Amino acid sequence: PPLRIGARSDVRARYNLGITLFNLERYDEAIRELEVLVAEHPMREEVPWSRRVMGHAYARLSRWPDAIAELRMALAMTPHDGDARRLLVDAYNSQGVALAQSQGYTEAIVQFRHSLGIDERNASAQYNLASALFDAGQSKEAFVEAERALALNPANADAHHLMGKL
Repeated sequence: PPLRIGARSDVRARYNLGITLFNLERYDEAIRELEVLVAEHPMREEVPWSRRVMGHAYARLSRWPDAIAELRMALAMTPHDGDARRLLVDAYNSQGVALAQSQGYTEAIVQFRHSLGIDERNASAQYNLASALFDAGQSKEAFVEAERALALNPANADAHHLMGKL
């Protein structure tokens, strides 16, 4: 309650309330509080951090497009934010997995490529790209990407299995 009272008039208190709610795994509430902060005080130093936390909260809720949008804005404001970058790579990769699981291979491939565009050494996204290409019937590209996946993680049994199928 003291944070809620303070959040009405103090930006720092609202930010702290949002972080506390996130830490309590009350993601929707955290997002609402941080959205107010961002809308009412767009030039404050807490805004990029708030966007990163909102992106993380959306990711915890598996709301990938929202997570990606917030994390992209956070990175645009603070390009050297390694946590936001890692979260964005994971969000693209996770959205790709969700799309591939529903047989949206073409869309999944796009998401995996976005992930690799930010972190070309992400072994998970690399394998997922190879797998989605295979499932989409693009065997030649899948083979090239599976080789890259194995170069990044030679112990990846799934990548070896995919190479065997190819």
